Amino acid sequence: MDKKGKILVVDDNPKNIQVLGNILNDNNYDVEVALGGKEAIDWLKEDFFDLMLLDIMMPEVNGFEVCQTIRKESKHNIMPIIYLSAKNDKESTVYGFKVGGQDFINKPFDTAELLARVSTHIELKKSKEQILEANNQLEAKVYQRTLELEASNKKLLSITQTKDKFLSFIGKEITAPINSLNKAVNLIKHSAESSRLSEMVRLLEDSVRGLDFITKLASQITQINNKEEFNYQEFYLNGILEHLLIHSDELIENKNLELNCDVDDSIKISGSKELIKNSISGILDTVLKHTLENTVININLNTHNQQKELSISFNPPNWDSNNINSMPEETVLFFSYADIVMDFHEGSFVIKQDTNDTITFTWSFQ
Repeated sequence: MDKKGKILVVDDNPKNIQVLGNILNDNNYDVEVALGGKEAIDWLKEDFFDLMLLDIMMPEVNGFEVCQTIRKESKHNIMPIIYLSAKNDKESTVYGFKVGGQDFINKPFDTAELLARVSTHIELKKSKEQILEANNQLEAKVYQRTLELEASNKKLLSITQTKDKFLSFIGKEITAPINSLNKAVNLIKHSAESSRLSEMVRLLEDSVRGLDFITKLASQITQINNKEEFNYQEFYLNGILEHLLIHSDELIENKNLELNCDVDDSIKISGSKELIKNSISGILDTVLKHTLENTVININLNTHNQQKELSISFNPPNWDSNNINSMPEETVLFFSYADIVMDFHEGSFVIKQDTNDTITFTWSFQ
């Protein structure tokens, strides 16, 4: 049977070590011992453990000093340290956490409580390691995608100014998710509260989702520029709208947005369903995120002048269609993408603002 984890027990009392060693060995843990603080510090220069049980009252180097020294080495940042102590005063407890410990177990300890805490902290450490591994893989992926984007940029120098703006913005959009990931990992390193893991994971998932979407758009722009083939099909445009709105239902409800939809569900178009869906998704998501609460958003899908038109209109907070700098940067990004996609489909995408400050995004299909 595989061991549950590798534990270093640090105590200058051989009797305490024997008791702890027997309990942990009987419960399938791999146990090593150090008979003092200096020995523990020296051991950790060469080896790694899943958890340390650390006595506080030791001669020469006490438990707090051991913990403070260990935390200076980043390689041991996520190893949980549980103090074993007969001291339970508030000052000692606060100081123990301050220098990097995760928990206290008072002597004489209860065996069931000891095993429960050991198990919890080792499982937490393993969860953190999984997140760190995911972060490392993501950083490698970002590096590779960045190289691909740099190569693509060289090929895209001859296209329109709109396309150039799209590519120049990609670098910043990749940086934001990476910063979020680093923030999440740093918080995890300094926290032993398992209840916070869900928030950390959420941050990572959001960052990965944003990174994947942005790099997908960049890859598709490269494919369009290289005149690569896409899967063309005939499909109902209202199906895409329904799908996107369902996935945005929580945001719509939280902001109490009013959607007025005038949709001809018989309208079918021919083209790349993925490209057209992404062009609508980016702008719709930005509109929903940046509009104020209780705003009315009009969505129309009809035939006008023998062209099939989809429009999204609303009154944004302090946007000016004639001044790109007044718009959120991601709106300009997705406007650029939609312009490229619609040009590829021999259609058009325009943005207009009327005298009532209503901004309308319109996709026109042949």
